[in-house]
Amino acid sequence: MSVKDFEYSLKKSIDPEHGSEYAYIMCDFKNAEAINLKKIPIDQLGVKAIDDKTLQVQLESPVPYILNLVTFPTFYPQNEKFIEEQGEKYALEANIGTYNGPFSLSKWKHDVSFKLTKNDQYWDKSTVKLKEPYYNIVKEIQAAVNLYETGKLDGSNLTSEFIEKYKDSNELKHENTTTLFFIRFNEKVRELPSSKVCAA
Repeated sequence: MSVKDFEYSLKKSIDPEHGSEYAYIMCDFKNAEAINLKKIPIDQLGVKAIDDKTLQVQLESPVPYILNLVTFPTFYPQNEKFIEEQGEKYALEANIGTYNGPFSLSKWKHDVSFKLTKNDQYWDKSTVKLKEPYYNIVKEIQAAVNLYETGKLDGSNLTSEFIEKYKDSNELKHENTTTLFFIRFNEKVRELPSSKVCAA
């Protein structure tokens, strides 16, 4: 991994050809928005590997939170050589992906489960206590609750219908999250369909 891999990764993330879900998060970078809208070429992104240890980043304007922002995974480096060798197969299986964090993906049963293994190349590996976290992919909350109650899962999210049952349990943990909802109106429909009001 080198500084050039940071440059490669950032350009890949903003490139509209890749359709990155989080491309928008890079819009503080110089020319990022214009590149993502296909107005200018990717080589005009305000990111450049100056040497083996220096990455130059130019912003559209001062961003006080930039050091916090770049800790988000979209800004992590990706090994250009490995990714280009894999081509369209990259990251489709556990053994053809790259990993930055304390764990790497060692087993992956699609839509069923996956297992992580401690990454010996991680810079702070001595503080990592877990060895092999294992995850079941459970799409239905009821199934997850059943697995939790039988000791086959360590935890599960709950939906409103389960709150009454578990509200007094000391195992219930509350977590605040920020969520944004919006309504998009269909402006192409000129008239609403007729409706009837039923009187009680």
